[in-house]
Amino acid sequence: MKLLFIIILLLLTGTNPLFADEDEFANSVSAKLVSDVSSVKPGETFSLGVLFEVQPDWHIYWKNPGDSGLPTSFNLDLPEGFKVGDTQWPLPIKFISNEVSINYGYENTLLLWTKVKAPEKLNTIMPLVIKGAANWVSCREICIPGESELSLKLNSVYKFKSNEGELFSTWSKKLPLENDNLGTVLSYKIDQKTVKEKKEHIITINWKSDVEDIEFFPNPESALSIEELAYEHNEKEGKSKIFLTTSVFKGQKLTTNVLDSLIVFSNSPENRKGIEFPIKLNL
Repeated sequence: MKLLFIIILLLLTGTNPLFADEDEFANSVSAKLVSDVSSVKPGETFSLGVLFEVQPDWHIYWKNPGDSGLPTSFNLDLPEGFKVGDTQWPLPIKFISNEVSINYGYENTLLLWTKVKAPEKLNTIMPLVIKGAANWVSCREICIPGESELSLKLNSVYKFKSNEGELFSTWSKKLPLENDNLGTVLSYKIDQKTVKEKKEHIITINWKSDVEDIEFFPNPESALSIEELAYEHNEKEGKSKIFLTTSVFKGQKLTTNVLDSLIVFSNSPENRKGIEFPIKLNL
């Protein structure tokens, strides 16, 4: 289904009724390049990211968009010597379209960012101009591809925090815990069996603290198909089960037997926490 979605986007024309009046929806998302500092020192590590503002009733996508859509992304054009880390993805939410399709993403606002390390030799007299670009697909009743050229000037002469410092602090609290902490949160076992060319998996989780509800967000590599995904939670017993069926797309090969995923757990709708959950499967 993702391939079909991509083809539709590539064939996008003004006469396509699914994408009619594209200009009317051009402002469904805005993007702005932000940093947690306004001044960069030689050898300093700082944060750079893109703040997406999403209009009401619209949404954009996580790194695995789900059954359709495309991942939200950004890239940075940095001067020579700067080193860029991995993109930081806050906890997504689930969207159900047409009562069938399941998608993962964000609404209202989203900050995607990365850590950047400045070179030890850095000209602190001239302003530091950083350029970049952001790409997304926003959806409501229709879907609109969007992009924005970005620019930000940081000047190391002025040594004060930017007004985005609090923004990064707020969004950092929405990141999942790294999988090094998995053993302090839960324990699990996997039951697997092969049915024809597909593998059926049941992942049983035992929680180490009270959990009212769970959500599961898989992020498979491109060669792996996930079907019949379902999960259930027994709050009284402190257990959850995740059910999924996997198969390899025809003509493709897997590069890993680990399914990257994210499990989100909560004690209330306002208190969502998540942890990276890499699952070793018999694929």
